[in-house]
Amino acid sequence: MKNEMIFEKASPEECGISSTAVLSFIKTLDSYGLDTRGYVMARGNKIFAEGYYAPYNEKSKHRMYSVSKSFIALAVGLAIEDGLMTLDDKIVDFFPEYDIDRSDENLCSATVKDHLTMRTSMLTEPDWWGKPDRAAAYFKQKSTQIPGTNYSYDSAGSFLLAVIVEKLTGKPMMEYLKDKCLRELGFSEDSYCLLAPGGHSHADSGVMCSSRDLLIFARLMLSGGKIGGKRYLSEEFVKKATSKQTDNVKIGIPEALCKDNGYGFLIWKTPRDGFAFVGMADQYAVCDPETDIIFVINSCNHKSSDGSSRFLIMHELYKSIIEPAKEFLPENISALSDLRAYESSLELVHLEGGVRDNIQERINGVTYTLSENPMGIKSFRLDFSDDGGEFVYENSDGEMRIKFGLGKNRLGTFPGKRRMSRTASVYEDGTYACAASAVWTEREKFRLSVRITDTFIGDVNMTFGFKGDGVSLFMSRHAQRILDEYDGSAIGKRK
Repeated sequence: MKNEMIFEKASPEECGISSTAVLSFIKTLDSYGLDTRGYVMARGNKIFAEGYYAPYNEKSKHRMYSVSKSFIALAVGLAIEDGLMTLDDKIVDFFPEYDIDRSDENLCSATVKDHLTMRTSMLTEPDWWGKPDRAAAYFKQKSTQIPGTNYSYDSAGSFLLAVIVEKLTGKPMMEYLKDKCLRELGFSEDSYCLLAPGGHSHADSGVMCSSRDLLIFARLMLSGGKIGGKRYLSEEFVKKATSKQTDNVKIGIPEALCKDNGYGFLIWKTPRDGFAFVGMADQYAVCDPETDIIFVINSCNHKSSDGSSRFLIMHELYKSIIEPAKEFLPENISALSDLRAYESSLELVHLEGGVRDNIQERINGVTYTLSENPMGIKSFRLDFSDDGGEFVYENSDGEMRIKFGLGKNRLGTFPGKRRMSRTASVYEDGTYACAASAVWTEREKFRLSVRITDTFIGDVNMTFGFKGDGVSLFMSRHAQRILDEYDGSAIGKRK
């Protein structure tokens, strides 16, 4: 039976929000150079704002990172309703195949609920990267706290919950969720989850779905597990999952608008008794029960490790959209037209501007040899054309090329002989899709920015400082477990 979650398009004013405020909010985020990939704003079943930054679009699948954990909560809730498990079940009882230290009382007493609320027996992440079985690696640790006491973010602990669901149902987590409810609600059929070593879903970090998909999931939870008169998840479980189950303030690590509000079942509490699904590079689904507003954003702000981008997004969201929301506002055709025009012109963030008085002609096609460096680059040259060019360099894999646009993005691939496969820590032949832009920031200084737009996302930024026949090259990468070698500096000379 189809009960597809059909959202209507509406103006912000129909939803009690000013088009001017929405446009100002989006422009504010863009003005800080945030790497936004797409966003959706809805009130009830009405979408009042939606935008995608080319080459992303409505159907693009984006890495959800730790938003994925909230999908685990849904899977656990459904498995409980199916009579397959309970909140009080001991985690170790689901893994008889592993050699678990049964004398470790704290490890053996940790429950499903402890893992849902990030109050496990572990305060450290197990060394699982590159190992044959991620789940097995978890049980090689010694417990470091009494479960059910203090909050401590245990990503691997939440991963185990997904493994349990998959063991009990015989299905990959996302397929189980689609079979139980998501497919019927219109969730993308081609959504999926990356894998972890051992074959189970990398469910604490690897869900791949669209912004619209995330909106559907958020609407299901904000509606108490019931859509279109049909109940998909018990109201009691949803209430527990989205309510404060534990304090999550860690001494010395305050984070307003998110961490200071408490934690539910793999779901963050937010101001005004709201809740959110939260991913590490600013993927969010923020749900405000008082206004029935849902805000979804997918971003790649890996470099904002200090949380500044999260604070900016959340602060501006509440100040501009949620807190001023009314029941209804008069239409503002002009403001709405400006908003829609801006939404239709969105492009992935890129370098722009720069100086015209530069040395491009003098260094065009010139090869520079580099001293020994952490990037392993032996030499490079910059080949320019009218509106772009190529960064051509040699490393141990041979000659590599990155095409870039001048003051705009050029789509292509990040060169190399291997890429991370759909199984985390396992490599395969191939490259990463990317977008690259470049500008001259000073007469003798050239910047190149490459943004990865693949299942694994991130960015690499390069600065070339020329002086006479010499060059200083600096590279900085911001990503999780990919492109590690593109970080460091080198000195070079004209060949």
